[in-house]
Amino acid sequence: MHQTFIENLKDQTNNFFSLHWNKDLLGDAPQWSEIHTDFNKSIPNYDKQGVYAFIKGEEVIYIGVGTSRGSGRYKGNGLSARVMKYCRYIEKDTYGPVDERLKEAGAIMTIGFELEHSYIANSLEIYLISKLNPQYNFIKVGM
Repeated sequence: MHQTFIENLKDQTNNFFSLHWNKDLLGDAPQWSEIHTDFNKSIPNYDKQGVYAFIKGEEVIYIGVGTSRGSGRYKGNGLSARVMKYCRYIEKDTYGPVDERLKEAGAIMTIGFELEHSYIANSLEIYLISKLNPQYNFIKVGM
């Protein structure tokens, strides 16, 4: 098993966008957030749909997608809704990961899409998993 580092994640994301993002038509492609470790605070891009990566040190150990459409005041908040499935209140005032993969990772990065382009997040997830083969992605896609 090989290690997948943040640098690989960003490089492969740039490769994906070079193939599938029309900058002239759509403007600049979305970028990965900084590493986020404080789960008591909102994750980066919480109000968008997109892709998330569990990070352990500099290693990407899991890649997932949050593209639920939501409703009401939470319309389009796919990333927040998806990542919240991995977290709970651990103690009275401490909200954090309960999923073993995220506990092990201790951090997350996200890349968010505006609602009209959020369908691209699903393709980006598949592309990144196929190129990077993260440790905890068990469904392997071929390309």
